[in-house]
Amino acid sequence: MPFIIKFILVKKVKELYNSIPSIFKNKYALLFAAFAVYMLLFAKYDVPTLYKSRKALNELKDKQYFYETKIQEIREYESALFNNQEALERYAREKYMMKKDDEDLFVFVKK
Repeated sequence: MPFIIKFILVKKVKELYNSIPSIFKNKYALLFAAFAVYMLLFAKYDVPTLYKSRKALNELKDKQYFYETKIQEIREYESALFNNQEALERYAREKYMMKKDDEDLFVFVKK
């Protein structure tokens, strides 16, 4: 290559290099940016994975609260049922179709 072409080419490269902001020339800033991108997107505990895990945890907590309230309702119903003899007898008649010796039982089935 002739000397003039090399000179023009070097001058253009220097102009291009000088037009780049200094933050992109700093190797520590580039290293930090690469580390941040890696931690946000490619690491084992990246941001999307943490978001999905947090969402699943909140859903499980909601289910836990629902089931705890249901268990409490069932325990209250059970204690009311077993402490009252008439309620227990009514439950046995309705649920298990039990009857006294002198009674007849009629079951109506809807089609």
